[in-house]
Amino acid sequence: MDGMDPLDRMDRLDDPALSILSIMSIMSIPSEQRPMDLQRHLDRAVALIKAAPAVLIGGGLVAFVLAGASFGILAGPSLGAYCGAIVRALRAERPPGWADLLPPGRHVLALLPFSALPLGISLVFSLTVVFQSLLFLVPGVILVVWWLYTLPLMADQGLGLLPAMGASRQKVAEQGFFPHLSYLFVVFVVPELILTAFRAVFGDAPIIPPLISLLHILLIPLQTGCLAGLYLDAFPPPAAPPSLLDQ
Repeated sequence: MDGMDPLDRMDRLDDPALSILSIMSIMSIPSEQRPMDLQRHLDRAVALIKAAPAVLIGGGLVAFVLAGASFGILAGPSLGAYCGAIVRALRAERPPGWADLLPPGRHVLALLPFSALPLGISLVFSLTVVFQSLLFLVPGVILVVWWLYTLPLMADQGLGLLPAMGASRQKVAEQGFFPHLSYLFVVFVVPELILTAFRAVFGDAPIIPPLISLLHILLIPLQTGCLAGLYLDAFPPPAAPPSLLDQ
């Protein structure tokens, strides 16, 4: 592996032989060239939230309330519209407006089938509790990682559920399963663990429950922004054809 480019090593983080020195060489790459650069995604998400706090915080709350109040039936259109708005805003490098939270008409029907995906994955995870066996936890985690890009692909490119799931799994396979798993763990699991520990330590104080709820609301645009940034890195727009003037 001595002659391997550091970027190629990132694609092989699932190789047990990867050493600490290889990881350090990856971190030495400039951030703008580093794949799955969480710090860059966080910075862009925070900048976007500062530019349009009401839209992103309020819109995220509305999207999740609609998804929950409809028992998941509207999860695809509501969460897809929100995710798609952030993807387009990051791509255009401009803050989103309220109108951006409305999905294009042709995407609404395409987003509806996504609602079945989180319900299915939740069912797999629930089997872990029912049968008290971690055997069902592993396939649930695998499915979450494989289908990480499904929602942004459907919201941004208008793909159907099955094509989006296939494209997502293929991209995860190309860029490495464990880098995606690590990214998801840091972005989605670690904050929840911190909030759970915070609640366990200070849960008796009356201010803690509303504070935890507020932090969950603030996490929505931050986590969605990281996912959108990761998606834009994984699926860059095709290069424009050369102009006749350049030939």
